[in-house]
Amino acid sequence: YVSVAKYFTNTGQKHIIIVMNEQVFEDIFESLPLITLIVDNDMRVLKYNHFAREYFGPDKKNILKSKTGDILSCLNSKEKPSGCGAGEACKSCIVRNSAAKAVSGKKAYKELTDLEIVDQDNNIKHTKMVVTAVSVKTAGEPRIMLIIEDVTGIFQLRDSEMHKSKELSELGMASATIAHELRNPLSAIRMAAYNIKRKANNPLLENNLKNIETKIEESTKIINNLLLFVRHKEPDYEKVNICNILKECVELTKDRFWKKAVKTNLTFNDENIMIEADPFQLKEVFYNLINNAFDVVEDGKGEINICAESDNTSIEISITDNGQGISEENIDKLFRPFFTTKNKGTGLGLSVCKKIITGHKGNINVKSKPGKGASFAITIPIKKG
Repeated sequence: YVSVAKYFTNTGQKHIIIVMNEQVFEDIFESLPLITLIVDNDMRVLKYNHFAREYFGPDKKNILKSKTGDILSCLNSKEKPSGCGAGEACKSCIVRNSAAKAVSGKKAYKELTDLEIVDQDNNIKHTKMVVTAVSVKTAGEPRIMLIIEDVTGIFQLRDSEMHKSKELSELGMASATIAHELRNPLSAIRMAAYNIKRKANNPLLENNLKNIETKIEESTKIINNLLLFVRHKEPDYEKVNICNILKECVELTKDRFWKKAVKTNLTFNDENIMIEADPFQLKEVFYNLINNAFDVVEDGKGEINICAESDNTSIEISITDNGQGISEENIDKLFRPFFTTKNKGTGLGLSVCKKIITGHKGNINVKSKPGKGASFAITIPIKKG
């Protein structure tokens, strides 16, 4: 059984006492997914749960009667012949102080502590531990229950993410500067190519000038992707016909891949699906995805299916190709900034797509198997979120 009693001290502090039989306590103690120890006032281990056994491993056979600092391989404990509690640093030990507070205050104390430990290779490791100390009574004797959580990995992940965020921020600023600097010479090249084409009127130059225009278009696309990625722009909502945007993007892509024979199928459950969205941003997404589909399918055998289906609350757009597909190891990396499997490009296209769709409170997912093509599915709310 388990029973709960409340009482108030003379100072008005509320205390709660939980009483349970040995079997209930044993079940809870063993089931806790954290290092859980029962220690005496001298910090010697009297009992430990299955998680502690797994954490410390077979090398820690003599856990019972050992002190907490010894089994945790605390550096201060290792440096003193007398072990845990003998060093000057032990006076400020969070584990010991939390236990002392739990005994004197008759309540739980939770602390985060930095702990230097010695690993199996005798190297010093810096760890972070969350220590919770609770005053308990087992077999009629006052004891301390210590619950210890190693949160080193969480802090390392946080620091790593902060470092990555800083790097991306710096890279973003550099990218924006480069993009602005490249726009002017590209405009000049575009104008020069146009003037040569108009004045020369030489069929022998046609292919060369067409190639220049294509490369200018590709470079402009890279610059636009860089700027879209580094700038966080909220959607400029207006009523738009999603089917018209998709048709426009298909025609633009066909013009770009005019040399490639690709079958495109458009299927809409309603030709007049109206949603509240940013038309410029959605064009960027659809044009990017349809371009990618045209790029991966085989000339003469390629087929791309574009479907749009809506209900009262949202619209789902799918763009499916019969290209070579995407390997399982690359599926999870697709929307990461600067990840690409192509020989050219920045690897920002899909990252920008995800950013735009997320900004519309929608989702974008991909399904693919090697050799069986890929399908990108986008879901967007009908009305502004």
